Parts: sequence; structure tokens; C-alpha cells
Amino acid sequence: MKIYYIKFSVIPTNCNKHYSDIEGAYVSCWIRDYDPISAYTKAIFHTKKYDWEIQEIINKPVEVTAIDFIGKNLGLDNYHSAEKEGSAFVYVGYSRDGKTSRDYFELESSHDFDLSSFISTQKKLTNKERCLHFQA
Repeated sequence: MKIYYIKFSVIPTNCNKHYSDIEGAYVSCWIRDYDPISAYTKAIFHTKKYDWEIQEIINKPVEVTAIDFIGKNLGLDNYHSAEKEGSAFVYVGYSRDGKTSRDYFELESSHDFDLSSFISTQKKLTNKERCLHFQA
């Protein structure tokens, strides 16, 4: 298995506990997986699970090693966390008023995430307009 790094620009959904405080955020994802497409799907799943809407893909899945994060303590710590746990996420948010700052806080999902709906949507997107007889 490899570690893939992905970065998104996100905004909180109405259900997000911090909706009134946070205008948006950047989320850095370290995902342990066999291929970049699967890692990307997992990153999207976990981001949406915590009530964030992806606005932009800043870094598409790229395979990384510990060497890529030497001198970047936060990056290296999360790389090692993904090696052990399978994934690691860091959200860096910015406030609505541009002045408020806040220490670290734990993200919580406001509702039970509908996994079957998410998987169904992902399958529809990946199977869209695919030729079943591509060698014909």
C-alpha cells in the first residue's frame, strides 16, 4: 500500500457545527491505499462525512513518502499517522469576520452519514459513459 496526499478547498454545510464561525477551510488528506482513485474516493467520503462541501481540488492524489515531508513536522506526523491508521486529515479554516482565531478543535459529524447513498453516487459517476466493448 502507498500513501497518497490530496488537498481540497472546502466550505461548511448548513449542518456543520461551525457553520456560523467558519467561512471556509483547506483540508489536507493523507490516505493509505492501493491506488489514487480509491484514495481520492476515501478523501471525499471523509470530508463530506464531517459536513464539508468541496469547492476545489487543490492537489489531486499524488503518491508521497516520508521524505516529501522532512522539515514539515505537521506533514510528517500526519504521514506517519496515515501509515498506522489508514488516513489523516488536517483542516485549516478561516473565519467569517477575518479576525476571529481559534485553537484546535475536534471535528464532529452532525448526523449519521448515508454511506449507501454516497457509494451509489460514486458508482454512478465512475460508470458514466463507459464502453463495455472497448476492444471491439
